[in-house]
Amino acid sequence: MSKLFRDFITIIIMLFLNRLAFASDTVNTSASITRPRRAPTFYTTTLAGKSFFLSKKVGPEVDKVDRKPLVLIFFTTSCIPCRVEIPIMMELSDSFPDINFYLVNMGEDAGKVKKFIKEMNYTFPVLMDPYGMVSSKRYEISSAPALVIISGDGHLLYKKTGLAKNPKNHYNSLFQNIFSSQGNSGVKHNE
Repeated sequence: MSKLFRDFITIIIMLFLNRLAFASDTVNTSASITRPRRAPTFYTTTLAGKSFFLSKKVGPEVDKVDRKPLVLIFFTTSCIPCRVEIPIMMELSDSFPDINFYLVNMGEDAGKVKKFIKEMNYTFPVLMDPYGMVSSKRYEISSAPALVIISGDGHLLYKKTGLAKNPKNHYNSLFQNIFSSQGNSGVKHNE
């Protein structure tokens, strides 16, 4: 089978799967959290092998000057809707420079993830969750894409799985609503 034919078949399959992902308004989405509660803390490593402690990024132990809201985007390399959501989040990160964005890989080999990140040209730091300790145990997430928003003071503000029908508008409105209701929590929004 020629490479051109394989590429053609791959594109057709991706388009089909993408169409399935957008068949309804949302796929298993949950509403934002109405009563913010303390976000479950965790430790993991980055794709580069460095330690990552949530408690060193958000929460009362972090100096107020260094506290920034944080967005965790849970993904897998085979998740077609993730390939839609992540670039939208990268674009949003330009509009909200005072928010830290992290990709969280759910249970895949670091080599495979590195290759995927490079191919897709993603620039967010990547956290590895090889055994599901962060996704399933701490945040009760079993499928991708999933999104978690944590305030600078360490409270879980929003959690959902699935992809909205019009994700760019959905997430832009969501971020504006969350961070304006938080008194911006020190979050600068660039239009």
